[in-house]
Amino acid sequence: MRAGVQASDLSARGTTVGTIGERKSLALVSVPGSRTCADKSGASPRASRRPRLGTLLLEYAEMSGSSYCARNLRRNDFLYVIGEPGDAIHLIVSGWVKRVVPSYLGKESLVDIHLSGDIVGEISLADGRRHDSAIAMSSCVVLVIPSEVLYVMLDSVEVRLTWVEYMSDRLRRQQEIIWQFATMDCRTRLTARLAMLGHLLATVDDGQRIQLPRWVTHEDLASIVGTTRSRIGTFLRDLEADGLVIRSRTGLTFDPSQLLACVGGSGAPTRTSRAMSQPGRRHATNFGGHARPGSVGGPR
Repeated sequence: MRAGVQASDLSARGTTVGTIGERKSLALVSVPGSRTCADKSGASPRASRRPRLGTLLLEYAEMSGSSYCARNLRRNDFLYVIGEPGDAIHLIVSGWVKRVVPSYLGKESLVDIHLSGDIVGEISLADGRRHDSAIAMSSCVVLVIPSEVLYVMLDSVEVRLTWVEYMSDRLRRQQEIIWQFATMDCRTRLTARLAMLGHLLATVDDGQRIQLPRWVTHEDLASIVGTTRSRIGTFLRDLEADGLVIRSRTGLTFDPSQLLACVGGSGAPTRTSRAMSQPGRRHATNFGGHARPGSVGGPR
């Protein structure tokens, strides 16, 4: 086992430990609700960056012949906790992980949701400390890659370019989230965030519907959007009445492209799009013609 990552550290908080050597068949697993990764025809470049980076890191880990720690997490297990030391990144091989930070009221505020092929914990590479907590939303297998091993992997031009593409895409995603909070009311933010989650689930952009699993709760959606659980229920009923989502015991089914079109105001008027364009909900503009932060009416 590589220096800096001890089995005793990884077995904390109810997790188990394995190594690449023990898991010869370790490979990225398609998340439930996503379309198959086997057919790459028509896959958009944006959709392929996550599994491509994850697959590359797994290949390099196996080719190196070294033992790498693989953590098994159950739902609600902590991968790491805010404030603790950290000198490794974590590759999600299977399952869902959410990153959370405490709000000023002491409640859990959900920062983002990550799926198979995603990297979490990379911010600790800057100063050696965790700036958020990572929690398993489902059963997960996570590969722990120490920083010194990652730097050796980045000597490869292919890995380095794919890493830059992936991190650039993550920055773009975070910028979109900031823009949503600055310019949208919470109803519109929910629609936009569902569309973003849908595109993460989809490996081929062919307009088919995907399903958000049941373990993504109304409370999670309320936290990620910045509203209450009861309002999430109201907004989802509106979306369902417009035929944009289907709610069931197994999860929430929708077409990300339809939701994105609804946010953009294209297509036939719906109850949701009409609510977004009602007087008092319009985006006030500044001299540059851009939406002024905090100027959108409606519930926030």
